[in-house]
Amino acid sequence: MHRVLLASALAGTLLVPAAASADPVQDAAARLAQKTTERAAATCRRDPVARDECQQLLGTPDASAAAVSAYEGSEVSRALDLQRALGDRLPLRAGLWIGTHNSANTTSEDPTLSTSDSNQQLSLTDQLRLDVRSLELDAHWFPSLTSLGQAPVLCHAQGAPTHVGCSTERLLADGLAEVRAWLDAHPREVVLLYLEDHLEAQAGHDRAAADVQAAFGDRLYAPAGGECTTLPLTLTRDAVRAAGKQVVVMTGGCTRGVGAAWHGVAFAETQREEDRPIGYGGYPRCGGADLSREDGVFRRYFEDTTFVNRAATLGGQAVPDDGITPATAAAMSRCGVDLLGLDQLVPGDGRLEALVWSFAPGELDEPGVAVQRAADGRWESAPAGGRLPAACRLPDGSWRVTGSGPRVSAAGRCGKLGGAFDVPRRGRDAQLLLEAQRTAGADRVWLALQSGAAGWS
Repeated sequence: MHRVLLASALAGTLLVPAAASADPVQDAAARLAQKTTERAAATCRRDPVARDECQQLLGTPDASAAAVSAYEGSEVSRALDLQRALGDRLPLRAGLWIGTHNSANTTSEDPTLSTSDSNQQLSLTDQLRLDVRSLELDAHWFPSLTSLGQAPVLCHAQGAPTHVGCSTERLLADGLAEVRAWLDAHPREVVLLYLEDHLEAQAGHDRAAADVQAAFGDRLYAPAGGECTTLPLTLTRDAVRAAGKQVVVMTGGCTRGVGAAWHGVAFAETQREEDRPIGYGGYPRCGGADLSREDGVFRRYFEDTTFVNRAATLGGQAVPDDGITPATAAAMSRCGVDLLGLDQLVPGDGRLEALVWSFAPGELDEPGVAVQRAADGRWESAPAGGRLPAACRLPDGSWRVTGSGPRVSAAGRCGKLGGAFDVPRRGRDAQLLLEAQRTAGADRVWLALQSGAAGWS
């Protein structure tokens, strides 16, 4: 009962809206209050007797185990699963990865110095259950009571040599083991793991490399040889699976003095560009990205909901971002962003639904063939009869639509245009097809996707 009383007090005095304010001081104060409430909510979730009452008192989003389980069977989750399957043959840089930012900095763990200013509320396992397929883990070489000495630990803190912010956080090995357990239960899934390197010299990197090997073993898609290898952006999830693997590890650029063991487990991601959403804007603004061509860059956007970030703005040491809202997430999915780093992801988060660019609500479970509509670029299930234009992908990746005709002749009609009858495999493709569709004045177009006993294929 004492936890309920604590939660009630916090709800009455500290639950301040987290919306950005024009006043930096007010904004920082609101973020500090939000962090205190998040910690109280996490405490409530661990109490099987009081958690329901705490949830009502705090007014926080439902991050319970039951809510996570309910999400897994939802239409949104199944649509995101379909989108991943469509993108399995795409290069890493061309398919949207739903990821979390500072994934291990979560209130689901016991309170520590770094988790008191958390980026997440759910465990690594529950983040994966919410369709996250890219995790960011900050690995620090830091004294650990568990290891009775220096060890790679998971904490959100300053880098070497101070590691200010680390305290009693859990070991990197424990976090990796949690990911491996989820992969054991999901042998067809592929996870992109970003290890932010604060491991200092070779000793820390050797130990972290051993932790990665112990966790994933032959499931790791590892670099060949013992030299620094750039992340192959042409690699596909299909290729990872074909090799019998499930995990790709990437880290910062090529660093001297870290040893061959580290280069044997982690790719260097020197071709990645990242930014935070500040005045991002929707399509076609797209944060300044050029959708007319493939630029070969792995593009990531992340948000930062920590109090430290807001406090740093007071001294001009940081700039607050706009956050990744549902509208921004939807725009990014159609603008060709490759990786999202979301904070505070929970079941019922509107951003997950916003990342569905394929089937419109209520259409995924209807039998038939897929068509894309010009009104909003979403898909419907329709009978295979009738006459519609067909969606054609050209060799350069652009899209055109044919004149109207039966679906059975769609491939032939696309062939005459020099293209192939196809289906968009990412939000950017769906957007480019939508532009071609509207230019042609086509209300609906056939897509090369139909339902069957095994689902859509």
